Amino acid sequence: MGKYRLIQTGLPIFDWSDLSHWLLTIGWPRFLGIIGAAYFAINFLFAIAYSGDLQGIANTNESFSDAFFFSVQTMATIGYGAMYPKSGYVHVLVTIEVLIGMLWVAMSTGLMLARFMLPTARVYV
Repeated sequence: MGKYRLIQTGLPIFDWSDLSHWLLTIGWPRFLGIIGAAYFAINFLFAIAYSGDLQGIANTNESFSDAFFFSVQTMATIGYGAMYPKSGYVHVLVTIEVLIGMLWVAMSTGLMLARFMLPTARVYV
């Protein structure tokens, strides 16, 4: 067909191959909702992983809520206060979560900056 492309119609609105464009074009409330929901989902998954060895976290009541808040503190890299990792299993999870948390912050802030920097056409008549 050469250098010309066919125009395709009837494509789905969302396509995983164009996730960044979709995140740049949805509305702000929806964007912030997705960012917040993903943040809580990631922390929830890590809390489940930490629940496998709650004795590996110092000064906990060995409850799921302690594991969740330990995950929030780890992902945000804000420090533990009284809770800190004691076992090798928890140290490995903390290492993985800190990496994911730093990537999450970088990607989220990059997307927010890109959304603010999007040019808008203003035509005055």
